[in-house]
Amino acid sequence: MSKIVISILIMMVLWNGSSVVEGKDPISTEQPMSVEKAYELMGYTDFDNALKQYNKKGLILPSDIPFKVAYQYAKVDPDTSSINFEYLGENFSRNHLSIKVSPKSNPDYKNNHLMSSGEKAWMIEATRPEYPTIISFKKKDLFYTVMLHMGMKPLERSLAIQIAEELKDVQ
Repeated sequence: MSKIVISILIMMVLWNGSSVVEGKDPISTEQPMSVEKAYELMGYTDFDNALKQYNKKGLILPSDIPFKVAYQYAKVDPDTSSINFEYLGENFSRNHLSIKVSPKSNPDYKNNHLMSSGEKAWMIEATRPEYPTIISFKKKDLFYTVMLHMGMKPLERSLAIQIAEELKDVQ
């Protein structure tokens, strides 16, 4: 279990930037750590608190997650004006959905996918089961990046597209 937590944390560090603060890595430990504690140390909180901090109108989230969610966390990054949402299943090395919302896009994205709504999107389909499928697009003046990891590539691809196309307004 601790290897899985460390793997997810490494992926989160790569996704969200460095977690190192003042030369100390708050998630490095010799002792096993709970998922809750690890996410707390990385600055994550519950969705409601993060949504209050983010305070942007028109934010949308998925209405349906393709696995049973055991944990969900969110984190606001004031430096990039972005918010990250994490949905984790019990076996989150194979059931992990991340959604990053930002007012800015990555200028390196090249649109290579057309969504059913006609919106252009950038998608990367990992060929190895241990890497996620990623789709990024603009909706309601915000840029969304959906990262889904289920370890079953054809299903993962179709579910990532479905999640991206079915994002609903947060009330």
